[in-house]
Amino acid sequence: MLNKEELKKEIREKLMIITQEKYSINYDFFQKGFPDGTYVYVDNQGYHYVVSERGQESIHKVTDDVFEITFWVVYPFIVSISFEYAYHVSEQEDDRAVAFTKQLELLEKLGNSFLKRGEIEQYEILKLYPIGK
Repeated sequence: MLNKEELKKEIREKLMIITQEKYSINYDFFQKGFPDGTYVYVDNQGYHYVVSERGQESIHKVTDDVFEITFWVVYPFIVSISFEYAYHVSEQEDDRAVAFTKQLELLEKLGNSFLKRGEIEQYEILKLYPIGK
């Protein structure tokens, strides 16, 4: 298992591949009342991914897999980048077709495992909410 600094380096390296922007990720244990944001930390249970809103955990996932935690952290940024891109270039009513293509393009830069996982995420979304319907 990677320690906090090794995990931080792994995540930063992946983020730098897709964007030069600085994203705020807290690498310390989350406690109720802490500022809103993304928290990533390591303890004896594994790697924790926490998103807080209004001082409360809205998401808390735990894994012992470095790929999994890295995907959880990086994917929301990729989604944000892709929809911002789609907003500026798409003339379609549903920007998802452009955004989803951009997401896969960015994920592919991170490696085949990221690309495959992104395809699965998109498939699950499109099963429930098809484009153009």
